[in-house]
Amino acid sequence: SGFLLKDVAPEQLLAGIRVIAHGDSLLSPSVTRRLIESFVRDHPRTPQPPPGLEELTARELEIFGLIARGLSNAEIAEQLVGRMHHRLSEAPALQPGVLELIDELDAAGVPRALVSSSSRTIIDAALEGLAPLITFDTVVAGDEVTRNKPHPEPYLLAAHKLGVDPADCVALEDSPSGAASASAAGCVVVAVPSVVAIEPGERRVVRSSVAGVDLALLRSLFA
Repeated sequence: SGFLLKDVAPEQLLAGIRVIAHGDSLLSPSVTRRLIESFVRDHPRTPQPPPGLEELTARELEIFGLIARGLSNAEIAEQLVGRMHHRLSEAPALQPGVLELIDELDAAGVPRALVSSSSRTIIDAALEGLAPLITFDTVVAGDEVTRNKPHPEPYLLAAHKLGVDPADCVALEDSPSGAASASAAGCVVVAVPSVVAIEPGERRVVRSSVAGVDLALLRSLFA
């Protein structure tokens, strides 16, 4: 069940919200910000945030609002999934550089898979909103594997469905768990951190944005 704000120190609350909010997302910060702004309008009696809450992302702020209302974990999840499903199906904004990279991959005939920790319901809503600009040859959802990220199973399954060796794949990831999953599967990783920092490593490079990540860069990682 949910917990009371008075029972939790501010720094613990912030850390907890970040853990809850962390995960894969196709949303840009601007779209996420609109999500929380709509929540604030809908719930004007939400308690004032504790010190430091201004540092949180929009999705994290939305979760704070739900917790502040005393909702249970199940109720919080239900509301977040419902809002996310609605927003994703309305053609979500993309991170800069994504469409350019997709166009290059299409022109070169490079197959691609979407590997997400999110449920199939959320993924289907996102794909509905993204079509026809972005499509994938295959999709692996978080509720379709036995062991989710950071375990390598999601990426191993995606490579199998594409009919390729994971060692010949490049994974574009924005979370430490996703990067760990792809690395453990043997993929080259291009990490573009969203909330939590991702460390560079063997067969793993870190970029600040998808902008500038092109086919030439991806090919150079196998040189």
